[in-house]
Amino acid sequence: MKRLLLLCAVAIVGSSAVAIPAFAHPAYKDSSPQSGATVSQPPTELWIDFTESIESGTISIYDPCGDQVDHGDEEMNLTKDRLTTAAHGDRAGTYRVQW
Repeated sequence: MKRLLLLCAVAIVGSSAVAIPAFAHPAYKDSSPQSGATVSQPPTELWIDFTESIESGTISIYDPCGDQVDHGDEEMNLTKDRLTTAAHGDRAGTYRVQW
C-alpha cells in the first residue's frame, strides 16, 4: 500500500512539473476612432492596433440601420500590428464595428 501511495505522489508531482506552453493572442490596443468615441461625422477610415503582430483579420463596419459600410477585404490593409479599412457611412448615429 505504501508503494502505491508513493507511486501516486510521484506521478502527481511529476505531471505538475511538466511545462505547459502558453499561447498568447493579440488583443485590442487602440483604434481610430477610439472605442466608444463620439465623432461629428461618420468615419471614412478605421484602424485597429493590436498588442502584437497579426497575420490576418477583418473589420466589418455597420451603420445605425445595420447596413455594412466598410469597403470589404479589397480595401483592407494589414501592417504588422495594425488593421485598416475604409468606410462610406453617411448616417448619423451609432456605428458598430466587428473585428
